Amino acid sequence: MDQAKPKIFIVEDESIVAFDIECCLKKNGYNVVGSATSHVEIMEKVSTTKPDLVLMDIRIHGDIDGIECAKQLRNIFETPVVFLTAHSDKNTIERATKTRAFGYVLKPFNEKTLVTNIEMALSNFTQELKVLQGRKKFSITLDKLNLGVIIFDVDGKVNFINLSARALTGWDKNKIIGKSLKTLLFNKSSEKQIDLDIVLRERVNLCLLDVVAQDSDMPHAVSLDLTIAPIVQAGNIEGGMVIFHDYKAIVHSAFTGEIKPPKQSEDINSRGVLELCPWCKKWKDEADNWNQIEEFLKTNKPARLHHSACPECVRILIRNVNLKLEKNPHHRRN
Repeated sequence: MDQAKPKIFIVEDESIVAFDIECCLKKNGYNVVGSATSHVEIMEKVSTTKPDLVLMDIRIHGDIDGIECAKQLRNIFETPVVFLTAHSDKNTIERATKTRAFGYVLKPFNEKTLVTNIEMALSNFTQELKVLQGRKKFSITLDKLNLGVIIFDVDGKVNFINLSARALTGWDKNKIIGKSLKTLLFNKSSEKQIDLDIVLRERVNLCLLDVVAQDSDMPHAVSLDLTIAPIVQAGNIEGGMVIFHDYKAIVHSAFTGEIKPPKQSEDINSRGVLELCPWCKKWKDEADNWNQIEEFLKTNKPARLHHSACPECVRILIRNVNLKLEKNPHHRRN
């Protein structure tokens, strides 16, 4: 049997209809790998046959219907489903839509309609897999950054938080995704929510000090200095990103490795820390100029550091993320 042919699994409670469908599929070059009529049988056979697509009748044997079964197939096996059914009422269609099905064919149907829906479903699922793979690579890239990155959509809802951001805030990824960023970030002095609208409306970068990051589901809060920047694609605002850093980094003596109290030079701010860019390793002096760290170490004792991205590195990061999103717009979706 030609394994290159798309593998189709049939779910149909009427044996005569199932046989007609199988003949139609084989005639058009598909590989029918099995059929079933009940939920338990479907899950068992799909796990072993691993079809490329399931043709699903909504009415099946057992305690759950084809819609619930299709939802399980997507969640467990990531198997695309095309519904074949005589049900066209609004409630059934709405329930079927929520399963992320790739097609909905009403009975009675002809051969052309069936084949067209199968080809469209297979094509769309292939594209979806490419998007998911690209999104995974994009996420891995951001997870490697030694700074926190949160991406939000035009409504201010979080749709990505990288590994460093989760570590610094203690936030649970599964609980944070979908939440409004406005409910998570507060101005420490005024205790008001951060205004994300100005970033999206004016298309400007917003640099904020001592922002309180706290999720109502978490018992603790953290204080961060951060930059909020818009994400622009093809001239349109698609959302924004939050970039922030850790206070815990320490510059120690290159000779002894000992951690020493910082010398209170004019370049160490009132919090007793020296601002250092985590990428280019430049430090900010009292005149807000960014200099090579070696210059500071030549004349000062080691200091407790606060990672604070220099403007040039922030521009590079924002440009790189925007270029990545421009190449594949689906990356911005969760």
